[in-house]
Amino acid sequence: MRLLFIRFSSLGDVILSTGILKHLHEALPDATIDVLSFSAFADVYRLCPAVSQVHTVDKGVPLSQYRAFLSSLPAYDFIFDLHDNPRSGVARKALQGKAFVYKKSGIARRLYVWLRLCKQQLNKHVVLRYAEAVFPALGLPLPLFEELRPAIANASIPQPKKLILHPFASKFTKTWPHFPELATRLVQEGWQVKLIGKGDFPAIAGVERVDTPTIADMFRYMADAELVVSTDSGPMHAAIALNVPLVAVFGSTTKELGFYPSFAHCKVVERDDVPCRPCHVHGRSSCPKKHFDCMIKIAVDDVMAAIE
Repeated sequence: MRLLFIRFSSLGDVILSTGILKHLHEALPDATIDVLSFSAFADVYRLCPAVSQVHTVDKGVPLSQYRAFLSSLPAYDFIFDLHDNPRSGVARKALQGKAFVYKKSGIARRLYVWLRLCKQQLNKHVVLRYAEAVFPALGLPLPLFEELRPAIANASIPQPKKLILHPFASKFTKTWPHFPELATRLVQEGWQVKLIGKGDFPAIAGVERVDTPTIADMFRYMADAELVVSTDSGPMHAAIALNVPLVAVFGSTTKELGFYPSFAHCKVVERDDVPCRPCHVHGRSSCPKKHFDCMIKIAVDDVMAAIE
Protein backbone atom coordinates (compact mmCIF):
# COMPACT_ATOMS: atom_id res chain seq x y z
CA MET A 1 0.00 0.00 0.00
CA ARG A 2 1.35 3.42 -1.01
CA LEU A 3 0.44 6.49 1.02
CA LEU A 4 1.18 10.14 0.30
CA PHE A 5 0.98 12.90 2.89
CA ILE A 6 0.87 16.57 1.91
CA ARG A 7 2.09 19.27 4.29
CA PHE A 8 3.98 22.20 2.75
CA SER A 9 4.67 24.47 5.73
CA SER A 10 5.36 25.94 8.19
CA LEU A 11 8.11 24.45 10.36
CA GLY A 12 5.95 23.76 13.42
CA ASP A 13 3.06 22.28 11.41
CA VAL A 14 5.44 20.05 9.46
CA ILE A 15 7.07 18.79 12.65
CA LEU A 16 3.68 18.09 14.22
CA SER A 17 2.74 15.78 11.35
CA THR A 18 5.65 13.41 12.03
CA GLY A 19 3.92 11.72 14.96
CA ILE A 20 1.13 10.63 12.63
CA LEU A 21 3.68 9.11 10.25
CA LYS A 22 5.57 7.31 13.01
CA HIS A 23 2.44 5.74 14.49
CA LEU A 24 1.12 4.78 11.07
CA HIS A 25 4.44 3.14 10.17
CA GLU A 26 4.21 1.05 13.34
CA ALA A 27 0.62 0.05 12.55
CA LEU A 28 1.29 -0.67 8.85
CA PRO A 29 4.99 -1.62 8.61
CA ASP A 30 4.66 -2.82 5.01
CA ALA A 31 3.12 0.42 3.74
CA THR A 32 5.17 2.94 1.79
CA ILE A 33 4.84 6.41 3.29
CA ASP A 34 5.87 9.35 1.10
CA VAL A 35 5.53 13.08 1.71
CA LEU A 36 5.01 16.17 -0.45
CA SER A 37 6.39 19.36 1.10
CA PHE A 38 8.27 22.57 0.43
CA SER A 39 11.99 22.12 -0.14
CA ALA A 40 12.73 24.35 2.84
CA PHE A 41 11.18 21.84 5.25
CA ALA A 42 12.30 18.59 3.63
CA ASP A 43 14.92 17.97 6.34
CA VAL A 44 12.17 17.38 8.89
CA TYR A 45 10.76 14.47 6.94
CA ARG A 46 14.20 13.13 6.02
CA LEU A 47 14.90 12.84 9.75
CA CYS A 48 11.65 10.94 10.30
CA PRO A 49 12.40 7.18 9.93
CA ALA A 50 8.81 6.42 8.90
CA VAL A 51 9.15 8.33 5.59
CA SER A 52 10.32 6.51 2.49
CA GLN A 53 10.59 9.42 0.06
CA VAL A 54 10.20 13.19 0.28
CA HIS A 55 8.87 14.95 -2.84
CA THR A 56 9.70 18.64 -2.72
CA VAL A 57 8.71 21.82 -4.52
CA ASP A 58 9.91 25.37 -4.01
CA LYS A 59 7.52 27.95 -2.64
CA GLY A 60 6.25 30.18 -5.42
CA VAL A 61 6.86 27.69 -8.22
CA PRO A 62 4.74 28.60 -11.30
CA LEU A 63 1.52 26.63 -11.61
CA SER A 64 2.49 25.09 -14.96
CA GLN A 65 5.78 23.86 -13.54
CA TYR A 66 4.01 22.60 -10.43
CA ARG A 67 1.50 20.61 -12.49
CA ALA A 68 4.32 19.10 -14.55
CA PHE A 69 6.07 18.08 -11.34
CA LEU A 70 2.90 16.43 -10.00
CA SER A 71 2.48 14.47 -13.21
CA SER A 72 5.88 12.87 -12.57
CA LEU A 73 4.84 11.43 -9.20
CA PRO A 74 3.72 7.80 -8.89
CA ALA A 75 0.17 6.68 -8.18
CA TYR A 76 -0.89 6.28 -4.56
CA ASP A 77 -3.59 4.24 -2.91
CA PHE A 78 -4.35 7.02 -0.42
CA ILE A 79 -3.55 10.73 -0.37
CA PHE A 80 -3.83 12.62 2.91
CA ASP A 81 -3.93 16.40 2.67
CA LEU A 82 -2.76 17.76 6.02
CA HIS A 83 -2.58 21.32 4.73
CA ASP A 84 -5.88 22.05 2.95
CA ASN A 85 -4.97 25.06 0.83
CA PRO A 86 -5.23 25.77 -2.92
CA ARG A 87 -1.80 24.30 -3.60
CA SER A 88 -2.60 21.03 -1.86
CA GLY A 89 -5.98 20.99 -3.60
CA VAL A 90 -4.26 21.06 -6.98
CA ALA A 91 -2.15 18.08 -5.89
CA ARG A 92 -5.19 16.10 -4.74
CA LYS A 93 -6.87 16.55 -8.10
CA ALA A 94 -3.75 15.85 -10.15
CA LEU A 95 -2.62 12.70 -8.36
CA GLN A 96 -4.15 9.24 -8.48
CA GLY A 97 -5.51 7.89 -5.20
CA LYS A 98 -8.33 8.25 -2.69
CA ALA A 99 -7.92 11.67 -1.11
CA PHE A 100 -8.79 12.76 2.43
CA VAL A 101 -8.46 16.25 3.92
CA TYR A 102 -8.02 17.24 7.55
CA LYS A 103 -10.43 19.73 9.11
CA LYS A 104 -8.34 22.73 10.01
CA SER A 105 -11.21 24.68 11.69
CA GLY A 106 -9.83 27.95 10.38
CA ILE A 107 -13.17 29.77 10.60
CA ALA A 108 -13.85 28.51 14.12
CA ARG A 109 -10.41 29.67 15.29
CA ARG A 110 -10.99 33.13 13.88
CA LEU A 111 -14.46 33.36 15.42
CA TYR A 112 -12.91 32.45 18.76
CA VAL A 113 -10.24 35.14 18.41
CA TRP A 114 -12.66 37.82 17.26
CA LEU A 115 -15.82 37.02 19.23
CA ARG A 116 -14.84 34.25 21.70
CA LEU A 117 -17.23 31.88 19.92
CA CYS A 118 -16.76 28.18 19.03
CA LYS A 119 -14.59 27.33 22.03
CA GLN A 120 -16.10 23.84 22.30
CA GLN A 121 -15.15 23.15 18.69
CA LEU A 122 -11.52 23.98 19.45
CA ASN A 123 -10.85 21.39 22.14
CA LYS A 124 -8.63 19.25 19.89
CA HIS A 125 -4.95 19.60 19.27
CA VAL A 126 -4.00 19.76 15.59
CA VAL A 127 -2.36 16.31 15.77
CA LEU A 128 -5.74 14.83 16.69
CA ARG A 129 -7.29 16.61 13.71
CA TYR A 130 -4.59 15.15 11.50
CA ALA A 131 -5.29 11.70 12.96
CA GLU A 132 -9.04 11.94 12.34
CA ALA A 133 -8.35 12.44 8.63
CA VAL A 134 -5.99 9.47 8.42
CA PHE A 135 -6.66 6.51 10.69
CA PRO A 136 -10.41 5.95 10.10
CA ALA A 137 -9.82 6.10 6.33
CA LEU A 138 -7.39 3.20 6.72
CA GLY A 139 -9.67 1.24 9.05
CA LEU A 140 -7.39 1.86 12.04
CA PRO A 141 -8.40 3.02 15.53
CA LEU A 142 -7.52 6.54 16.57
CA PRO A 143 -4.32 6.60 18.65
CA LEU A 144 -4.11 8.26 22.04
CA PHE A 145 -2.85 11.83 22.08
CA GLU A 146 0.60 11.05 23.50
CA GLU A 147 1.07 8.35 20.87
CA LEU A 148 0.91 11.11 18.25
CA ARG A 149 3.79 13.06 19.74
CA PRO A 150 6.00 14.45 16.93
CA ALA A 151 8.90 12.10 16.30
CA ILE A 152 12.39 12.77 14.99
CA ALA A 153 15.10 10.12 15.40
CA ASN A 154 17.19 10.96 18.49
CA ALA A 155 19.74 8.63 20.03
CA SER A 156 21.60 11.41 21.86
CA ILE A 157 22.47 11.36 25.54
CA PRO A 158 21.52 14.62 27.30
CA GLN A 159 24.44 16.81 28.30
CA PRO A 160 23.92 17.90 31.92
CA LYS A 161 23.08 21.60 32.25
CA LYS A 162 23.05 22.23 28.47
CA LEU A 163 20.10 24.56 27.89
CA ILE A 164 18.93 25.72 24.48
CA LEU A 165 17.36 29.17 24.50
CA HIS A 166 15.20 30.23 21.56
CA PRO A 167 13.83 33.73 22.31
CA PHE A 168 12.66 34.60 18.78
CA ALA A 169 9.35 34.17 16.98
CA SER A 170 7.68 34.98 13.68
CA LYS A 171 5.47 37.63 15.34
CA PHE A 172 6.28 40.26 17.95
CA THR A 173 3.43 39.27 20.28
CA LYS A 174 4.95 35.79 20.60
CA THR A 175 8.21 37.21 21.99
CA TRP A 176 8.93 37.70 25.68
CA PRO A 177 10.92 40.85 26.56
CA HIS A 178 12.57 39.36 29.67
CA PHE A 179 14.64 36.69 27.91
CA PRO A 180 17.96 38.56 28.43
CA GLU A 181 17.33 38.72 32.19
CA LEU A 182 16.40 35.05 32.17
CA ALA A 183 19.60 34.16 30.31
CA THR A 184 21.68 36.03 32.92
CA ARG A 185 19.95 34.17 35.76
CA LEU A 186 20.46 30.82 34.06
CA VAL A 187 24.20 31.44 33.67
CA GLN A 188 24.40 32.42 37.33
CA GLU A 189 22.76 29.12 38.27
CA GLY A 190 25.26 27.07 36.33
CA TRP A 191 23.45 26.40 33.06
CA GLN A 192 25.42 26.23 29.81
CA VAL A 193 23.15 28.54 27.81
CA LYS A 194 23.22 28.12 24.02
CA LEU A 195 21.26 30.69 22.01
CA ILE A 196 19.77 29.61 18.66
CA GLY A 197 17.64 31.43 16.11
CA LYS A 198 17.74 34.67 14.15
CA GLY A 199 17.12 38.06 15.69
CA ASP A 200 18.60 40.74 17.92
CA PHE A 201 19.79 39.67 21.36
CA PRO A 202 22.30 41.42 23.65
CA ALA A 203 25.70 39.89 24.28
CA ILE A 204 25.65 38.25 27.72
CA ALA A 205 28.67 36.71 29.40
CA GLY A 206 28.29 32.93 29.48
CA VAL A 207 25.67 32.81 26.71
CA GLU A 208 26.96 31.25 23.49
CA ARG A 209 25.21 32.08 20.24
CA VAL A 210 25.17 29.04 17.96
CA ASP A 211 24.64 29.15 14.22
CA THR A 212 22.29 26.45 12.92
CA PRO A 213 21.99 27.29 9.21
CA THR A 214 19.74 24.35 8.33
CA ILE A 215 16.83 22.63 10.02
CA ALA A 216 18.90 19.45 10.24
CA ASP A 217 21.65 21.43 12.03
CA MET A 218 19.09 22.75 14.51
CA PHE A 219 17.80 19.26 15.28
CA ARG A 220 21.33 17.90 15.74
CA TYR A 221 22.33 20.70 18.08
CA MET A 222 19.16 20.51 20.17
CA ALA A 223 19.13 16.71 20.43
CA ASP A 224 21.46 16.37 23.43
CA ALA A 225 20.15 19.33 25.44
CA GLU A 226 18.86 18.77 28.93
CA LEU A 227 16.25 21.49 28.46
CA VAL A 228 14.86 23.88 25.84
CA VAL A 229 13.26 27.23 26.69
CA SER A 230 11.41 28.75 23.75
CA THR A 231 8.67 30.97 22.45
CA ASP A 232 5.64 29.55 20.61
CA SER A 233 7.63 28.71 17.47
CA GLY A 234 9.02 26.00 15.22
CA PRO A 235 11.99 25.20 17.51
CA MET A 236 9.50 24.66 20.35
CA HIS A 237 7.93 21.83 18.34
CA ALA A 238 11.42 20.56 17.45
CA ALA A 239 12.16 20.06 21.15
CA ILE A 240 8.95 18.06 21.52
CA ALA A 241 9.84 15.88 18.53
CA LEU A 242 13.28 15.18 20.03
CA ASN A 243 11.68 14.41 23.42
CA VAL A 244 13.80 17.08 25.08
CA PRO A 245 12.09 18.66 28.13
CA LEU A 246 10.57 22.00 27.21
CA VAL A 247 9.52 25.25 28.86
CA ALA A 248 7.47 27.42 26.49
CA VAL A 249 6.50 31.05 27.08
CA PHE A 250 3.11 31.89 25.54
CA GLY A 251 1.69 35.37 25.02
CA SER A 252 -0.87 36.25 22.36
CA THR A 253 -1.63 32.63 21.38
CA THR A 254 -3.53 30.11 23.50
CA LYS A 255 -4.40 26.43 23.77
CA GLU A 256 -7.63 26.83 21.79
CA LEU A 257 -5.71 27.56 18.59
CA GLY A 258 -4.55 23.93 18.45
CA PHE A 259 -0.75 24.08 18.61
CA TYR A 260 -0.19 24.08 22.38
CA PRO A 261 2.65 21.86 23.70
CA SER A 262 0.39 19.55 25.69
CA PHE A 263 2.70 16.53 25.50
CA ALA A 264 4.64 14.98 28.38
CA HIS A 265 7.77 16.81 29.61
CA CYS A 266 6.38 20.19 28.50
CA LYS A 267 5.64 23.21 30.69
CA VAL A 268 3.86 26.34 29.49
CA VAL A 269 4.23 29.70 31.23
CA GLU A 270 1.43 32.14 30.43
CA ARG A 271 -0.98 34.67 31.95
CA ASP A 272 -4.51 33.34 32.08
CA ASP A 273 -5.73 36.62 33.63
CA VAL A 274 -5.20 38.71 30.47
CA PRO A 275 -8.67 38.78 28.85
CA CYS A 276 -7.54 39.94 25.41
CA ARG A 277 -5.69 36.66 24.79
CA PRO A 278 -5.69 35.41 22.08
CA CYS A 279 -5.60 38.50 19.89
CA HIS A 280 -4.72 36.72 16.64
CA VAL A 281 -4.53 33.20 15.23
CA HIS A 282 -0.82 33.54 14.39
CA GLY A 283 0.29 36.47 16.57
CA ARG A 284 0.69 40.15 15.68
CA SER A 285 3.46 42.59 14.82
CA SER A 286 2.41 44.77 17.79
CA CYS A 287 0.05 44.66 20.75
CA PRO A 288 -3.36 45.99 19.63
CA LYS A 289 -4.10 47.15 23.20
CA LYS A 290 -0.70 48.89 23.52
CA HIS A 291 0.03 47.29 26.92
CA PHE A 292 1.43 43.84 25.96
CA ASP A 293 0.38 42.52 29.37
CA CYS A 294 0.27 38.92 28.13
CA MET A 295 4.08 38.91 27.98
CA ILE A 296 5.27 41.80 30.12
CA LYS A 297 3.46 40.44 33.18
CA ILE A 298 5.21 37.07 32.97
CA ALA A 299 8.04 37.39 35.50
CA VAL A 300 11.46 35.83 35.21
CA ASP A 301 10.73 34.03 38.47
CA ASP A 302 7.70 32.38 36.80
CA VAL A 303 9.87 30.91 34.05
CA MET A 304 12.62 29.91 36.48
CA ALA A 305 10.04 28.06 38.54
CA ALA A 306 8.93 26.12 35.45
CA ILE A 307 12.56 25.31 34.63
CA GLU A 308 13.13 23.94 38.12
